[in-house]
This record gives sequence, C-alpha cells and structure tokens, in this order.
Amino acid sequence: MDFAAPEPIRAVLYHFVEHGVLGYEFPTRELRETVAARMQTLYGWQVSPDAVVATPGVVAGFTLAANAVCAAGQGLLIQPPVYPPFLKVNGSAGLVRQEAPLVLETDGNTLRYSVDFDIFQKAVHSDGAKTGMFLFCNPHNPTGQIYTKDDLARIADICLKNNIFICSDEIHSEILLGGTQHIPIAALDPEIADHTITLIAPSKLLIFQACSADLRSSQIRICSNAIRRRSSAWQCTSAVPDWWRRKLHFRVRAMDGWQHCDLI
Repeated sequence: MDFAAPEPIRAVLYHFVEHGVLGYEFPTRELRETVAARMQTLYGWQVSPDAVVATPGVVAGFTLAANAVCAAGQGLLIQPPVYPPFLKVNGSAGLVRQEAPLVLETDGNTLRYSVDFDIFQKAVHSDGAKTGMFLFCNPHNPTGQIYTKDDLARIADICLKNNIFICSDEIHSEILLGGTQHIPIAALDPEIADHTITLIAPSKLLIFQACSADLRSSQIRICSNAIRRRSSAWQCTSAVPDWWRRKLHFRVRAMDGWQHCDLI
C-alpha cells in the first residue's frame, strides 16, 4: 500500500539502526505478552503468552502447521479462490490437496463469495485421503470475505466432528471497512482453540512488509499446548539469556509500536 508507515513504527526502525547491532535475535517473554494483551484488547480473547510462537513468515507458518499436525498422505483442505501460496502447501508437506471452492453470489452490482456447506462437507476426507488440516483464510484473501460468527461456528463444528485441525491465517484481521468486526475462529470456544493454530502479524496493518524478514516483526502463531506438544517445531523459547535481553529487539519494539497504532 502506498501509505507511510505510522510514526511509532518509523521511530522503532530509526532507533534500531542507530543502535547498530543488527544480528540474530530470539523471541522474548515481552513479545509474547504484548501479542496476548493485544488479542485481549481487540477481541476479548484470552491467550496465554506461552501459546505465542514467532515464525519467519506467514507462508512458512502454513508448512510448519501442516508438518506439526498432519501425517504424510493426509488431506489439506483449502477454499479457492485463495492466496496462491495456499495451493503449494500440500506439495511442501507431502499432503493431498482437497478443495471446497467458495461460491460467487451477485446482489445487484455487488459480488460476494460465501461458503456452500454442502461443498465444504463433501470435500472433507475426499480424494482418498483423510483430512488432517483445514487451511483457513479469515478475513479471506483475495475475496475480502468477513466470516460471520455463525459461519465460523459451522466450519469449526465440521472440523471438530471430523478431527481436523485448523490453521487460520488472520494476517488481515485489522484491515476492515464499514464497521465490520473480525472474529478469531479460535476465540469461539476452548475446544476449537485446542484444535486451531492462528497466524497473525502487524506488518499488513502497519505497512512494513517491504522490510527484510530479519528487520520486520515476525509473523506470530498462536496454538494450544496440545498442538505444541505434537512437534518440536512449535516449542517456544522459554529461557532467553540475560545478555541477549539487554540488546534492542526490533521485533519486540515493533510490537510496542503496534500497541500505539490502534487508530490506524
């Protein structure tokens, strides 16, 4: 987007460069607590800081999630038309791609996409594979679909009944128009949260996507203890050396800037 990044983010970047130490870093407790506090403020969603894990990017998060909860040869369910990297995750993780296309509807001059739940249900365990994970995009990219609470509950119910984990890409959750409200699918119910990996990030809202992966704030995944126990890829770093804590962490400071950008 051709807008200037907000002042708190620019200030963090200036300070980071002036500090001069531009090497590697580890996620800190402060980072996890900042993310958890923001979820509580925005959605009334109580997230344990221990459930927050940093990833190098949202696309990497897709494959990490699939590898964590799926066995080789299981199905990966998606809803096209969708962000193109969704179409490649099955190949990276050794899974069978299963599709439940969204349905295009017209209302006068307005076009919108919606979930056909008959199509969704038929796609579950299709093409000779047991569905292991539903890769969800909420809000949906590229259609702009904002899912209602009822839609989210029906999607989650089908997934729970079929023992399907959900990986929900919610990176656009703070870019909304017309008074619409985002609902994290994991916030609906503790049982749903136990079966969901949520991917979020400040970079879309705060317009610093062009920074390299080591400069911008990492994408964040939120997942239950049950999911994190399934794979070492989902373990948080619980102890960070004091010498490292004394360094300036751009990612953590970017999250601090995020807290000051609620009116963007």
